[in-house]
Formats: sequence, C-alpha cells, structure tokens
Amino acid sequence: MKTRMFKPAPLALAAIVLVLGGAAYFSRPAPAGAAGGQAGVPAQAASAALSAREGVILAVPPSAADTTLLLTLDNRGAAPALVVGGETPVAAHLMTMQTTKTPRSQTTGTTDPQTAQAGELLGMRPVPFLKVPPGESLSLRADGDHLMLMGLKRPLKVGETLPVTLHLADGGRLSVSAVVTRP
Repeated sequence: MKTRMFKPAPLALAAIVLVLGGAAYFSRPAPAGAAGGQAGVPAQAASAALSAREGVILAVPPSAADTTLLLTLDNRGAAPALVVGGETPVAAHLMTMQTTKTPRSQTTGTTDPQTAQAGELLGMRPVPFLKVPPGESLSLRADGDHLMLMGLKRPLKVGETLPVTLHLADGGRLSVSAVVTRP
C-alpha cells in the first residue's frame, strides 16, 4: 500500500503566506519615538501636544471610492508625533501616504534634456506613519505627504463638514473637522 503525501494547492499555500506575512506586518514594533520611546517622555506627550488646522477633504465624483484629506499638523511638544492612520464615519479607513516623484526621462528611457525638463510623474505609496517633528508643523498636501480616505461609504457633498479622528503611534487620538471642497 502506497502512502500518499499531501501537497497543498498553490492557492492554499499563497493564502498561508499572506496570512503569516500580514501577521508579521501588524505585529511589528512601533516606530522609534512612539509610545514613550524616549527616556523621560510620557507616552501621551506627543499626542497631547499635537493639533490640526485647515482640514480639507477633496470632493470627488460620486463613483469614486477614495479621496484625500489635507491639513496642517502642529506639534508643540518635545517628542515627535507619529500619525499612523485614522477613522471617519464616511470611509472604511484612512491610510498614511507619501507622494513619489519620478522624472519623465526615467519612465520613457530617454536622456533627452527637453523630456527631462517636461516635468515629473507623480505617484503615491503607503507609509507606516507620517512624522511631525517636535516644535514643527507638517502640511499634508496632495503633492506631498497626505492621508487617504479609503472605501468611501457615500458620496460627499461640497461644503459639508466631516469629523475625522487621527490615530497616533503612542495610542493617542486627535479629533479633526474637515470641510469637503472642490480640488
């Protein structure tokens, strides 16, 4: 009698890798400077010293699933404040994003100086956090660091004010109001 060895299907193996990889991603340690990472700095010091102003959510067509939250964060504290995400009633979740810039010459394979001067291609990538250095401000802009509202639950109306809660690496929360405006 032959013994049959069990061979997992490629799809099942891929699922296991994704689950284990996701667990590793979400169980990674907090970024440096988070949760009282500096000696003598209480865990809530960064979040207590962080404030927001000029909150704007960009209006998008009703069929759009995502949009951008722009604002300025001010850190009056002695420790960096790290924004790791957030929540709002109108979206499934918020993501911290960084805009990337690639010279057109790199994307077209040309070294023509006129093509290189024609500008840059903008893209974006998720990042684990947005850092507001102590005593400084961080302006979240469409062409720089920003927050994305992912999975909009309903169309947004120009002029409405929406609540947003930012999540910080030290466990703190920051409540923000943002007005929906045309880009």
